[in-house]
Amino acid sequence: QDDSFQEIFEAVRKYEHYPRVCRSAWQALRQHQKILINAAKQELQDAAKSTDVGFIAQTVAKYDDYGDDIEVLAEIARERENYLYQEAEDTMSRLLHVGSDDATKVPSTRELSEALQKYSEYKSPRVDEMRKKLHDILGKQLRSADLQLRDVMRTEDVHAVDVLLPLR
Repeated sequence: QDDSFQEIFEAVRKYEHYPRVCRSAWQALRQHQKILINAAKQELQDAAKSTDVGFIAQTVAKYDDYGDDIEVLAEIARERENYLYQEAEDTMSRLLHVGSDDATKVPSTRELSEALQKYSEYKSPRVDEMRKKLHDILGKQLRSADLQLRDVMRTEDVHAVDVLLPLR
């Protein structure tokens, strides 16, 4: 039956040394335990290759009570999750500090938008704070672009339109 892994683990350990008459039931239970462990290992291996931090966190939490049988793979998945968070923080920090040395340099609207989309599911106080700052910068850029467009649309200066809307 669909008992918790911990209950199965305890039952396998508890009944391991019972008389031979119980052996076939114990072996069936032990086989079920091995199947659960192998499924957990496969899912943790998938999580360790994933770029979805939510999936990684869910998977590690799902198999938290499996103990030593999967601990190495759970740790690898946790390391992957930490790496992805660090990568997100590094990318977002770089975007936040693009113009700090030179006020004429600013991250592009596309870069900001892509980062906000890519890291939208990341949940940590630091990432949340950085995401909010990037969102504010993007909002300012969009408002500024909107104002520039409105101004240039009121003119007949073709050169001003060309400068504002470069072809790429």
